[in-house]
Amino acid sequence: MYSKDFSKFQEEHYWLTIVAFVVVLVIEIAIICFKKVARTVPLNYICLFLFTLGMAYLVSSICSFIKNNDPDGAKTVLIAATMTLGVVVALTIYAFYTKTDFTTMGGFLFCFGMILIILGFFIGFGYSKTTYIIYSALGCIFYSLYLVYDT
Repeated sequence: MYSKDFSKFQEEHYWLTIVAFVVVLVIEIAIICFKKVARTVPLNYICLFLFTLGMAYLVSSICSFIKNNDPDGAKTVLIAATMTLGVVVALTIYAFYTKTDFTTMGGFLFCFGMILIILGFFIGFGYSKTTYIIYSALGCIFYSLYLVYDT
């Protein structure tokens, strides 16, 4: 977010963001649809590496875009990152010590995820700082539920 040269590079080579998005999407589909991809060593590690690399570039592009178009964008990204960190630490501790079974929440999590995707699509057509913060909070809640579900 703070490197002007890298932000300029990303603006001049916007196609790299599209490539990163396609790589992330293809790897997600491959891992979800083909269980052998997710369970074959070293293919699963290669997919994880490429997914992480692509997602990191996508996040850096989003942060750069936010910084260039919103003076308070850095604060918004920092708020979302801090909320996510706090939730991960708290819920990991909770998941280790609880006796409650969360494995029956799969259907609810799928519905919640679809709602967030559709909401994100509509939010993309308008700008409101408050809406972005609320959307980030909902995403954080969704992520936390998935974290407890998986842990």
